[in-house]
Amino acid sequence: MTLAPTATSGATSGATAAAYDAALALLADRPLVVLTGAGLSTDSGIPDYRGPGSPARTPMTYQEFVSGPGPRQRYWARSHLGWGRMRHAEPNAGHLAVARLAAGLVITQNVDGLHERVGTPDLVALHGRIADVVCLACRATTPRAELHQRLGALNPGFAERHAAVASNPDGDVALEETDGFVVPDCACGGLLKPDVVFFGENVPPARVARCYEAVEALEATGGRCWWPGRA
Repeated sequence: MTLAPTATSGATSGATAAAYDAALALLADRPLVVLTGAGLSTDSGIPDYRGPGSPARTPMTYQEFVSGPGPRQRYWARSHLGWGRMRHAEPNAGHLAVARLAAGLVITQNVDGLHERVGTPDLVALHGRIADVVCLACRATTPRAELHQRLGALNPGFAERHAAVASNPDGDVALEETDGFVVPDCACGGLLKPDVVFFGENVPPARVARCYEAVEALEATGGRCWWPGRA
């Protein structure tokens, strides 16, 4: 990978320009693996878990999700509102910068799909994509947009009544009133779940193996691992 310094504006201080050039020199002409987290997407309007002022949150675990209809109703009601907002998020300058690095591998913990939107090559979405839905029985995957339409039809007026609730990370919202929300099953009768890794759930082994291989290969080649946007 070869990176060249980018011209800076007159308003850019000499110290900032020097730091920028030093960073480019560190990364130039060597293998690079980039890891990104929730902080990279905050400028796209998606809250993170540990940023300044973020309140403590307890995401639903996989074990709770599959424990009964009540937790799934609560999850899908909140996620229906949250994804209705999250799907309109646009990639920001950080996503574009990571894509332009042309790293050997980009590993993201984010499920928002914004790296994919800018065409990031050699990408592993470690925790999956919230724009996909998987059946826990037959394992069929379908677009989240299709389920979003079904949920809207089964719960008319729900989104409008709760339009003012605050957004949480990962397409969630701060809503407690979820009684009566109707959640459909898969055509096979199985439970539907976003195709993302919940807390308490294992990351697919093939994804883990690819990430470890890329990072461990850096030791032999003098490469670097860079983690922007961790939060």
